[in-house]
Amino acid sequence: MAQIIENPAGFKVIEITKSELVGKLGHMGAVGICDYCSAAPTNGFYVAVLDQWYCPECYNRFIQENQPDPDDDWFENIRFAWFKKLFNL
Repeated sequence: MAQIIENPAGFKVIEITKSELVGKLGHMGAVGICDYCSAAPTNGFYVAVLDQWYCPECYNRFIQENQPDPDDDWFENIRFAWFKKLFNL
């Protein structure tokens, strides 16, 4: 089940299963592969600031290697709000 994930970097993230992602966004081309490495995990993380779905390994790497940029807040907030509404969070 989709859920909002806290992380030390402060990025807005939603954990979503592949079946949930494809079920809600398959008609828009979502196929449940990592937008970074093309792995096909059963569970992944939607990173709002990137507007991308990452496998657990790529998500962990992203969180460890990056910090939020305040200039990106407007985009991150819009995408996060849309996904929260889509997944009833």
